[in-house]
Amino acid sequence: MPSPQQRFIKAWERTQYTREKSWAHVIMVLLVTPLPCLVITVISDVLPLNDPSEGVKVNKMFQVRQYYSYVVMTFLAVQQFRTSVRALPYPNIRAARNTVVVAALMAAVLYGFASWIGFPTPFSIVVVMPVWVVILSVAMAMEWLRPIQQNPGTGMMVFNTIKVWL
Repeated sequence: MPSPQQRFIKAWERTQYTREKSWAHVIMVLLVTPLPCLVITVISDVLPLNDPSEGVKVNKMFQVRQYYSYVVMTFLAVQQFRTSVRALPYPNIRAARNTVVVAALMAAVLYGFASWIGFPTPFSIVVVMPVWVVILSVAMAMEWLRPIQQNPGTGMMVFNTIKVWL
């Protein structure tokens, strides 16, 4: 918990920012800040899709789209855990690797469901969400098992983050 002095310093810095920056700069920051999130969302929607009646094998771009969606969702979940449980190490390279692997496994699961149930699989995200949670949890458990055992207090931090996550 920050001390009153640290909170005062932060408040003073925020006040100085608004005094030193022009309104044009502040408005530009407000307009530009949401752009990365919008770009990430739009990229998924601009990928061209084939007619669903042609089947799962023809709709390769749909598989790419699902893979991309799971890359984004997995990365956000990993980042949430990294932010919430700072006591446990999770380097960027491993977070990126685990994100790519989990998303690839999910793309395979979704392809399997589409081949088995039919394409397009109705409510596919809802149907495979338990599988995604298990795969992601296994990836994080493999990453953090030893550090949690070495630092007993971190187990409760992970448990609390899981409660918030679910």
